Amino acid sequence: GVQTCALPISFRQEIAYGWRYLQARPGLLGLMTFFAFRNLLIGFVSVLMTPLALSLTSADMLGKMLSISGAGMLVGSLATGVWGSKQKGRYISMLFGFTALAALCIILAGLRPSIVLLTMASFGFFFSWPIINVASQVIFQQKVASNVQGRVFSLRGAIATATLPLAYMIAGPLADS
Repeated sequence: GVQTCALPISFRQEIAYGWRYLQARPGLLGLMTFFAFRNLLIGFVSVLMTPLALSLTSADMLGKMLSISGAGMLVGSLATGVWGSKQKGRYISMLFGFTALAALCIILAGLRPSIVLLTMASFGFFFSWPIINVASQVIFQQKVASNVQGRVFSLRGAIATATLPLAYMIAGPLADS
């Protein structure tokens, strides 16, 4: 007969415990759901940004645009290190404020076909990224008991990133239609 490879019961129990822990804390569950949905939308943008840029400019300019975008992430990381630690108790505001900035950058990128506008929007989007991630991490570290952080954080990461492949599969056919 066919043998199945079952997960160890303890592993399933650990996942179930992490899920129950999040369900008992609606704010954390809502934040995790927010990030899963955000990652789905960002997955669409990440797949479609390169073809959009290449429809406007050369591969050489795309490389420059991506370098400038990466510099946005570096500047955002430095800003987080300098400014973020002074934000005690304001991490939710920081998280949603910079998520709004990232969303605005995505909207700006789609306003009109312009490589300059796309580059500026990408810089702003990637500037926001580390600030959002640090704020989220701090919130979860403060709100999740240290003895269950591993279970909760691994479940949070799995759920939040599981939406990316879904976005990658859907983006192409949607763009073609």
